[in-house]
This record gives sequence, C-alpha cells and structure tokens, in this order.
Amino acid sequence: MEHHETFALNRAWNNIFVRLAVLVLMITMLVMAARLMMEYNELREQADRLRLQIETSTHEIEALQAQLDAPFDEDYVIRIAKEKLNLSLPQEIVFYNYLNE
Repeated sequence: MEHHETFALNRAWNNIFVRLAVLVLMITMLVMAARLMMEYNELREQADRLRLQIETSTHEIEALQAQLDAPFDEDYVIRIAKEKLNLSLPQEIVFYNYLNE
C-alpha cells in the first residue's frame, strides 16, 4: 500500500509541476505577444510618419523642379526680386502692415 501512496503522491507532484510549467509558459507567451503588438504599433506609426515625410518632400521637390523649369525671363527676375529680396518696382505702391508683428 505504501508503494501505491508514494506513486500517487509523486504523480500528484508531477501533475502540479506540469501545470505550473504550462502556466508559466502561457504567461511568458502572453507577455511576449503583448510586447510584439506594442512594437508592431510603434513601427506602424513610424512608417506612417515616414510616408507623410516622403509625401511632403515629394511636393517640395516638385515645386523646386517647377521653379527650375520656369523660363529665365524678365517676369522670372521680377518675381524672384520681389519674393527673395523684398524689392518693388518704382511705380508700385507698397503698404506696410505692422499689426501681424
């Protein structure tokens, strides 16, 4: 009888250890899955930001290319002088607005 009780006790302990090992394994897997989901979401947000940056840069490149493709004539020189150097033609009337400053 003692042998049967000892065998049952050993089997019970083994059963507890197996269940404990499975529980630890499941918890570890859940933690790893949660971490992977968080990393996936962060990478997805980073990809969205990079896509937006690419789109913005593409528009800037197109605008700069349009400036390069513009003919170098008198209208171009006048436009650049007004935009970049804040110059005006002698016959133009210039109004100053100090309210925005």
